[in-house]
Amino acid sequence: MEGRSLRAIVLMVVVLGMLEGHCTSAFFFKCYGKCFSDCMRITHSPVCAVTCLKQCLTSSSTSNTNNFCKLGCALSSCSTISTAQYHRVEEVEDCVDNCSKTCTTAS
Repeated sequence: MEGRSLRAIVLMVVVLGMLEGHCTSAFFFKCYGKCFSDCMRITHSPVCAVTCLKQCLTSSSTSNTNNFCKLGCALSSCSTISTAQYHRVEEVEDCVDNCSKTCTTAS
């Protein structure tokens, strides 16, 4: 009986962790896409990618250390993917996901 309870708790934690990753990813995709589009429409500045990466990554609920790691990685690796003509939000999201994995294994 005790083994079943433990397995149920472990399974619930795994499922919640998977759901959190999907919610965070969906949040980033929506946040970055809107932010970059709005910024480019107003300023036409290459700084939009940096501004939006910072805005959309630091508003998530992960630890500060993980946020700084992910932000630093994203700024150096992902900030040149989007252009005024091609926002490439999915490519930026994939890049940020790779940064997230790198930072999670590093901490």
